[in-house]
Amino acid sequence: MAANTNPIFVKTPHVEWGTVQTGNTNKNGTGSAIFVFTAGTEGSRIEKIRIANLGTNEACVLRLFVNNGNSNALPENNTLIEEIQLSAYTNSDTTAQTVNEYVFEEGLILPANYRLMATVSTNLTSGLKVTVFGGDF
Repeated sequence: MAANTNPIFVKTPHVEWGTVQTGNTNKNGTGSAIFVFTAGTEGSRIEKIRIANLGTNEACVLRLFVNNGNSNALPENNTLIEEIQLSAYTNSDTTAQTVNEYVFEEGLILPANYRLMATVSTNLTSGLKVTVFGGDF
């Protein structure tokens, strides 16, 4: 089979988000997890993720997993791709929070219907909003 020699660009912008708050120490994608992005029918490319506190939170690790579109209850359907250390945050109405951003330097390409999942290492008081920016092919 010949390789594709023509550049491929995303056709449609695609943004999704979710809120994660319940702690999960599993490093295999099982347990409490949220799906923050589902690839389109012809696959998708993810450029970056923004993580914002929804109020006061404890320090934690945000874990990102790729899921093959099947149940995340089976470890073989998930793979850990990134761990992001987040500092404790105290809510303020007079000081803007620093929104954490993670950029996939080469873009993260997901096959059709694959999903990106997020978990946090500990229960959070207010939770995090995880917003994913990408596009569908």
